[in-house]
Amino acid sequence: MDSNRIMQQFHAIFEVFMVFFYLLTAVFLLFYADRWFSIDPALKIIISVAFIIFGISRSIQTYKNIKRLFFTKETDDDL
Repeated sequence: MDSNRIMQQFHAIFEVFMVFFYLLTAVFLLFYADRWFSIDPALKIIISVAFIIFGISRSIQTYKNIKRLFFTKETDDDL
């Protein structure tokens, strides 16, 4: 296995953690931010929805990337 492919796989796994970060940040802002911060409710909802949309789009891209890197037999010449 080429070291470039290993780095791509590592990056794909890191992307999974980032997807969880985005989605958990959105949940935190929606439900728990009032306890620690004084944030305008409209701004809180706008930011949370943006994080949710971005998290979902990143999860779709990450899924495709993981499927390509871990479950196909392509070589680096095919990229």
